[in-house]
Amino acid sequence: LHAFAKIRRVIVSTYQSVSGAGKQGMDELFEQSRNIFVGDPAEPQKFTKQIAFNVIPHIDSFLDDGFTKEEWKMVVETKKIMDPSIKVVATCVRVPVFVGHSEAITIELAKPVESTTAWRGRNGSVPAGATSKVRGATMRHRADATRPSISRLLKPRASS
Repeated sequence: LHAFAKIRRVIVSTYQSVSGAGKQGMDELFEQSRNIFVGDPAEPQKFTKQIAFNVIPHIDSFLDDGFTKEEWKMVVETKKIMDPSIKVVATCVRVPVFVGHSEAITIELAKPVESTTAWRGRNGSVPAGATSKVRGATMRHRADATRPSISRLLKPRASS
């Protein structure tokens, strides 16, 4: 995409499953869910808040600027891989799902790009390591009707 029209800015929100926190995260979601169904307390151990039937609006520790370490890593890695001049802002959220992450991405380009040109062969792609449920999902791409130089993506990806 960067070759078609230079990427100026990326706004990404990630919705990351508990598997990203390892076995402890998956066990905590299971135990809390079970406890809630039988009326027992669902105390957090691995996460800062109850994860069962909840969304935790951060992943990792907070930095002085209000962003988290996970969000900082996303910014640094995107600039390192793509182009240091790209402006990036990230929001990372932990969701009560065992396996499977998703990203909502807004990309601002230097110029409008015909959707069929820039995204040919990309709609419908799914990560190779995805579970069978995610494998059947489709990446969604759509132009932003309010600004021709903006594209929006919804992308499932394999969990860690």
